[in-house]
Amino acid sequence: MEHLAFGPIPYFEGLQNRFLFGRISAQLITRFAIAKELGTNIIIVTANHRPASKLSTEFIRNDLAFLADFAFRYKPPLFVAYSFTCYSTIVNKWWKAWELVESVDRFNFGLCLNVFHIASSWTYETELDQVNCIERLTSTVQRSKVFRMQVSSAVPPVLPLSADHPWYHPRETAFESWSRNGKIFLFETTPSYTSNAMEELAQSIIVGLGYIGCVTLETSTTTDDMGEDVPADRAKRGKIAWKKFQLMLHEANYAPF
Repeated sequence: MEHLAFGPIPYFEGLQNRFLFGRISAQLITRFAIAKELGTNIIIVTANHRPASKLSTEFIRNDLAFLADFAFRYKPPLFVAYSFTCYSTIVNKWWKAWELVESVDRFNFGLCLNVFHIASSWTYETELDQVNCIERLTSTVQRSKVFRMQVSSAVPPVLPLSADHPWYHPRETAFESWSRNGKIFLFETTPSYTSNAMEELAQSIIVGLGYIGCVTLETSTTTDDMGEDVPADRAKRGKIAWKKFQLMLHEANYAPF
């Protein structure tokens, strides 16, 4: 089942409390055993978004190297896909995540690129900055080091969030609340700065970077959006989004399908 990825593992790297890090590390045996039973060889770990007072840059690189080495002990080895988020405390940009991949320097340690989190970090940047960022990404990151790709669009952000907003959560940043509530499938909203950025970025990673591998479609499901019909609804919407994305790639003269 090469299409399946297990995870994510959260709150892992950079903890100042090394006793807590040891407790979390002890859980890896169970997590990796489950991954093996599921038949996958990819583990996703999400960049830590604990408060800055709980983290230290001193430990991040070595913690991730430890994770990669632990995954390598399995036969065949497991691969670790590092996924930053726009609300991660320290590693909240794609180039920060890429610098860690280069520094860890393990064949089984790479990236999980999520277009929502890449594009969300552009909220206060100009269009030229965005273009430069895409060009830098596609010319810097090694295609072989991208183990997973996650794509979505999003409704425009509400920043900052007031306490009376339905997305507001006292223990979340506005970006985290946007991520948990505002993701939609590609092409599901009126074209805007936000949706265009994510859809064009998804195209750039595949066409420009030359990514070959699994593409996961994402959307938010809130506590108010539950019910027996949700899985079928998401499958239908996801299928429509994927067909539109295929058309977008064909129009860019990319036809792997």
